[in-house]
Amino acid sequence: MELSDREIEILALVRQGLSNRDIARRIRLGVNTVKWYLKNLFVKFDVSRRDDCVRAAEDAGFDLD
Repeated sequence: MELSDREIEILALVRQGLSNRDIARRIRLGVNTVKWYLKNLFVKFDVSRRDDCVRAAEDAGFDLD
């Protein structure tokens, strides 16, 4: 599976505990765009929670540091 740089960036910020609004401000996107990225990530990793998505990405070998 491949993730874009933006998807990895968003997951790293989720891992830090940032809200969708805080992520949107940090990387200059709309909140709905952040939600769209997360929804797509949930589908890719077959999860329904933010922390499960981060864990699945890390388990898949993605560096979120």
